[in-house]
Formats: sequence, structure tokens, C-alpha cells
Amino acid sequence: MWRLSFGPLRFAELRNLLRGVSEKVLAAQLRDLEKDGVISRTVVRSSPPKVTYSLSPSGQTLIPLLEDLAAVYCECSPETLRIPTKSFHP
Repeated sequence: MWRLSFGPLRFAELRNLLRGVSEKVLAAQLRDLEKDGVISRTVVRSSPPKVTYSLSPSGQTLIPLLEDLAAVYCECSPETLRIPTKSFHP
């Protein structure tokens, strides 16, 4: 979703940007995001067909939230993000 905030992308472009994510998982995530109304899928009839993905208006409303999450993550030190390994028992 973050990558689509910069503009529409084709499947292969997304795949190249998201190294380590299998095509199967990427395709499933894109289908789910489209079903949920977060992204739009546009098919241009050509040979071969050109399919692009972009953020829907609803998806665009989520970008400020992602920016806030990224800002909080960047401000935190690794120690702040570490989960305690021992349980607290009063």
C-alpha cells in the first residue's frame, strides 16, 4: 500500500519493489486490498493486457496513518521497541 501512495504500479513493478514476497502472496494481498476497497485495479485492453494498481480514495485516507506509524517507528530506539522476555508478576 505504501508503494502505491507514490502512484500507480503494475504487478511486476510491485513484485520488484517487494523483494522477498512471493508472487502468490502478492497476488492474494492485492486481491484482498481490492475487495476491501483500499486499492483499485485498472485493466487496459491491449496485447498483452496492461493491469495497474493504485490507491482508491479510501486507501488514500490511510496514508497519513501509515506516515504516523513510520514516524513513531523511526523515533523509537531498538530498546524501546524490544518486548520484555520475562513476565511481570507483582
